[in-house]
Amino acid sequence: MQILITGRNGYLGSRLAESLSQSGHKVLTLTRAERELPDLVSRLPGVDGVIHTACCYGRRGESDAEVFAANVDGPMRLLKMLPGGAFFLNTDTVLPPALNSYAASKALFRQAGAAFARVRNIRWLNVRLAHFFGPGEGMDKFVTRTVRACLDGAELKLTRGEQRREFIFIDDVVRAFDFVLRFTPESWTADDVYAGSGNPIRIRDLAEQIHRLSGSLGRLRFGAVPLRKGEPIEFERPDVEPLERFGWYATVELQNGLEQVVQFEQTRRVNPCACW
Repeated sequence: MQILITGRNGYLGSRLAESLSQSGHKVLTLTRAERELPDLVSRLPGVDGVIHTACCYGRRGESDAEVFAANVDGPMRLLKMLPGGAFFLNTDTVLPPALNSYAASKALFRQAGAAFARVRNIRWLNVRLAHFFGPGEGMDKFVTRTVRACLDGAELKLTRGEQRREFIFIDDVVRAFDFVLRFTPESWTADDVYAGSGNPIRIRDLAEQIHRLSGSLGRLRFGAVPLRKGEPIEFERPDVEPLERFGWYATVELQNGLEQVVQFEQTRRVNPCACW
């Protein structure tokens, strides 16, 4: 298939582009400014569908309006340019909409995108992801940030860590998209699927596990940071059964995934050019 991937410069988008290319798909990527979007899509008459991974988390000082423009307006314009019969795989979050502008904007696009796709005969599939991690991800991610702090022997300020979250290794996320694409869009039996480990862990336990694996002498200061307003202790987990019907389930155990991140970060210290 010919697939357009948005967010090519992001961690997930880059891994998907590499994997799907190796699987024989023709991968086109979108990293251009929004004003160039119409011209780009008009030159892709043979595109079978889109995997949308681009997003704005609002972690770099963006205003709420900028977050909504990136996470709602941008993908809606792209969706409107697709021909009937194409597919749109939307990458989504399990965060509750009331948590922040990122989560609210993702929820809004999930609703608006699905409704528009039905009207235009575009096959829509919303893929909600647990917190994914892996070697080479950015410092804005909890696992890598914690690993680096532990390897530095630094004091790490954390919440009390009672929140329970699911973490899934990047390879399993990529496999989930690959499994979905093995079937024709017409055979998809759900509009919303969830890729998670099925094994939530307390943030405190996760941080302590990273601390042990990295051999850190630094201190974990639990309770030094307040819990974000509106953040639940445990999310309501979506049903994994729809994705399991495609034959997918998480295969990389948490400790194995963490060991790979620790090893990567240790190697990166010796060789800054190391990559996954």
